[in-house]
Amino acid sequence: MSVNKYYIAALDNLKAKRKASLALFEAQKERVYEENPRLSEIDLEISRNGAGLALAALSGNKAKMEEIRSVADKLSAEKQEIFKKANLFEPVPECPVCKDEGKVGGKFCECVKFRARALMSEELGSEMPLKDSTFESFSLDFYSDKTENGVTPKKRMTQIFKSCVEFANDFGKEPKNLLFLGEAGLGKTHLSLAIVNEVMSKGYEAVYSPAGTLFDRIEKEHFAYSGSEDFLDTVLNCDLLVIDDLGTEFSTQFTQSTVYNIINTRILKGKSTILSTNLTIEEIKNVYNPRICSRLVGHYDVKQFAGDDIRLKKALLK
Repeated sequence: MSVNKYYIAALDNLKAKRKASLALFEAQKERVYEENPRLSEIDLEISRNGAGLALAALSGNKAKMEEIRSVADKLSAEKQEIFKKANLFEPVPECPVCKDEGKVGGKFCECVKFRARALMSEELGSEMPLKDSTFESFSLDFYSDKTENGVTPKKRMTQIFKSCVEFANDFGKEPKNLLFLGEAGLGKTHLSLAIVNEVMSKGYEAVYSPAGTLFDRIEKEHFAYSGSEDFLDTVLNCDLLVIDDLGTEFSTQFTQSTVYNIINTRILKGKSTILSTNLTIEEIKNVYNPRICSRLVGHYDVKQFAGDDIRLKKALLK
């Protein structure tokens, strides 16, 4: 689905919801009219009063006009009282800005942009193996008790696991950023997706993507010359962004600039981000410019994963 289609889908969704709300109101209104014959009488009297008011206005009879208006006000009040007792109220638009029309001044309203980002996030989320990547399915049994550099892999991973659970449980209280370091197969992706799973279950907007896919899509959008950067907007503004395998993207001046833009903008906006990479800190310093490294060191909680390739261990057990 192209970015424009997200907006069209969001607009159609908004209009359909509004149409359904109005249809329900009209059906309830019809029922109330059937149960209260007096309403039809009031409508007829109001119609007659309207004609009388027009004649009074033509003749310039101000006293008669005020008399008719007073009667009309009483009839309207009586009508509203019947509606109130029947618990019938006009549907209130969800968006006070566009009144659920979807556009303001010929441009998409912010409510449509939000819905479009949510649809984009939902589609991206559908590509994630969330059912297979939960905290419950993460096993610490695959990590060794053998001491390495003064600590066992199991102990270190137990601490990291607990911090990830805490991150997910506390999400929304204050922005936090995580940087997962370690070789392939140590559980970085699994724990990232487990956090996404929990965060999305709370109703937050989360975007997960491998680095190569993410930057490739942003670059194609940027150089499409359509004047639209809605995917990048989603990446910059979603509640949680997870970029997996950072460092595997094709490094260009554009990607370097985009990495910095994403990291720096989300820090300034107070948006949480999780980055995972197979690179070491020294390798990160060699791949990315000092501005990016400075942001990572100053604003990210670094988690160094330990152990042996879990995927290989699982494969040997089959």
